Amino acid sequence: MQREGGNGGLYEFDQNYLVGSSGKDGVIKVWNMYDLEHCLNFIVPKEECLSVAMHQFKPYMVCSFTDGYLRFFDLQDSRCLGRCLINSPNEEADPRDDKGRVDPLDYVVAIRILPSGQHILAATKNGQVFLIFVENWYPLAIALQNLASLNTALHSFVVSYLEPYNKWLVGTSNGKVLVYNRQDCNSFKQELFERAKPPNFIFMDSFNVQEYVDNCFTEAKRVNTLDHYYSLAKRNLVYNEVSYENETQALFLNNDLASHLSYVRKSNNLFIRNFELHQVVKRI
Repeated sequence: MQREGGNGGLYEFDQNYLVGSSGKDGVIKVWNMYDLEHCLNFIVPKEECLSVAMHQFKPYMVCSFTDGYLRFFDLQDSRCLGRCLINSPNEEADPRDDKGRVDPLDYVVAIRILPSGQHILAATKNGQVFLIFVENWYPLAIALQNLASLNTALHSFVVSYLEPYNKWLVGTSNGKVLVYNRQDCNSFKQELFERAKPPNFIFMDSFNVQEYVDNCFTEAKRVNTLDHYYSLAKRNLVYNEVSYENETQALFLNNDLASHLSYVRKSNNLFIRNFELHQVVKRI
């Protein structure tokens, strides 16, 4: 479920077939898919819930809100296990704000609980990507690790379906899809994250969907990593590129380790890109 002004979601809870739904009123509703009945509510007054992630084999749920907090809920006992503040100031004014006001909060817009159930990836609207080690769910004990600082407005965040511990991508609000790869990883062997040896993710590919559409679906020249970061920093200074029509979203293909499907709001086309070859292989 997507809605304007933030990312939200419906996530299936495999064991008990529960689904959590988020809304702008700060209410998270949990539904039972066996009888299609409403089970319980969690309410955070005056805040908007932006993302919901359900644990795949335990009765736990993680939600993010506009006050900068991640909240951890126990669905079995209907209680909040704890909360974690992810808050960093943004010194620049929001380009979409007519009055040029500065937004002091950075909050999580996407959460992904990895298959282990003990690792959570979270991305914030100002471009921070965090890895959360859950040492214990009850009582709650977690540790944070900053994986990347992209310094750009994010719209979407996706973890690879085939390699959840090795690859993730982000869609920005200025028309880009960025793919990051785990350093020294083995695609045929999924290694879990260790707190004693945190993973290191490096830039792999950048697809400027906005420019690709504006250039009549012509591929821009390939750039190296240094040029990419320089270009990204330079484009971030051009705040008119951060707009609703330039918001991008992408997802990894379930049958290909090296491709993703992406789109930008200003175009009615879908693009399949091979991020290892750095080229679009199909336009739909």
